[in-house]
Amino acid sequence: MTKKQITDKIKREIPHNLDEETTVAYIMKEIAQDRSFSEHYYWGNSETIKKIYKLSKDDRSIETLDKRKIICVTISRLFKYIAEEIGLDVYYVDEGGNITKNGIQNLAIGEHVYPVIKLKDGRMIKCDLQRDLTNIQTGFHWKNFGTRGLGESFLSTLSEERIDEIMKKIGTISDEKGYTEDYCRQQKRNIGKNVTTTEIVKSVFTDNRLNEEMKKTSVGETYKFYRKVFEIYIGKDRPDERIEASTLFQTYKEKLFIFPCNIVKDQISRYTICAYTFENKDITSIYLLSRTDKSMLPITLEELKYFENEGLRIGITSKGSRHLTRRLKEISEERKPNIRLDNLVEERTID
Repeated sequence: MTKKQITDKIKREIPHNLDEETTVAYIMKEIAQDRSFSEHYYWGNSETIKKIYKLSKDDRSIETLDKRKIICVTISRLFKYIAEEIGLDVYYVDEGGNITKNGIQNLAIGEHVYPVIKLKDGRMIKCDLQRDLTNIQTGFHWKNFGTRGLGESFLSTLSEERIDEIMKKIGTISDEKGYTEDYCRQQKRNIGKNVTTTEIVKSVFTDNRLNEEMKKTSVGETYKFYRKVFEIYIGKDRPDERIEASTLFQTYKEKLFIFPCNIVKDQISRYTICAYTFENKDITSIYLLSRTDKSMLPITLEELKYFENEGLRIGITSKGSRHLTRRLKEISEERKPNIRLDNLVEERTID
């Protein structure tokens, strides 16, 4: 939807008599449901990143805010536009902690920016929509709403109880359905301890609730989502500390590897996600994200070999895919899968 269409939808559907804090969260949720982070910015080279960032700052091009793919600058501008239409007082905050009404043009290439709301009582609260995008879309705790970090003493905070109250009002959680990380922890307890990594991964990729949450995401958020999930199931259960550790691959105890793959057509990269397990010095399972089936599909080495010969690049960096690429070199046979390569990768987009 265009910025005007989202604004009109919010004005039409927002519940009456919401307080300011809940109104902010409602707007964040509505925007997040219609936008996704640019995979070309997330996984692109330095020139691509520079080009996208420059375009995102161009306030002469209104169409930039209508694109579905966003980065921090565009989604902050979009949020400010919509929130001000609703009657809220919005500011930008850059990495130096500078608070401005219109400071987008002063940002350095790659600099993070986020919006804050100045409430009627004078308090300022963070609403970093870009960094909470995956959390909002998939039911995790929002970590960048009503919180503050280092160098953000100018921000006021909301208590966990208050945030939970707001989340219930906007339908993120309910008495029947809690946060996704709480669900993951319960499922982990149900699985028990004497199971292999291969079995854990299969249980995650076939879990109905997690599949429903994943279906709400685009490819970049899918990658972040599963990294958060497996940090709970296999890692040290700190899903928000490692989420930005690496954009190119993630490994868990050297037994599970997750990373993006891409195919280039007409000079445009299209992406999917690959995951494989490595136990007892061998590959025990492989999965590829199917955007048409909205699921992680199990495949064989021979089928992956076929996709590789069709042009799929197995991993943007060799660090996460080394076991897989080595085994692919060792086999000569390929097998045509039941799914086409075009069904695996994200739809063709230009940011």
